Amino acid sequence: MPFASQVTRLLLVTYTLTVTFPALIPCSEAATPWALIARRAIGRVEQLSQPPTGDQPGFDVATVVLNADPAKVYATAVGLLRKNQSVHVVAEDAAHRTVQFSNGTRSAGITVTDLGTRLSQMLVASATMPGQDSATMRIVDGILNVCQEMKVTCSIR
Repeated sequence: MPFASQVTRLLLVTYTLTVTFPALIPCSEAATPWALIARRAIGRVEQLSQPPTGDQPGFDVATVVLNADPAKVYATAVGLLRKNQSVHVVAEDAAHRTVQFSNGTRSAGITVTDLGTRLSQMLVASATMPGQDSATMRIVDGILNVCQEMKVTCSIR
């Protein structure tokens, strides 16, 4: 067999394998690394805070990824806010799944994001003005209350 014919055959086989082999791998296995990473983060409450310095306000933020429908997470969070006598809902946008609330001295907001099939992220943030204590633990407690109400497992990192 001439050398050019062997090279052509080798290129044809290589091309065929390169094009058809990825199609043989199931899509679920292709997404496995992302799924494994996401599964480790589900239910883990992450928090970040920065105290106010001088005249500059600080912030308190907490977030969690939940294995739950985002519409249900949002409805549960808003329902718990409405039941809580110490806060009142200032603004609500169900279409974007955001709600702002206040206890009269401090304001905060919640956003629930759709991350895919039955996977959502809840983010809660509050500003901390000079002279105010950190609200991080209250925010985390609120997230844990939503988790408990929905009967999903959440833990503080």
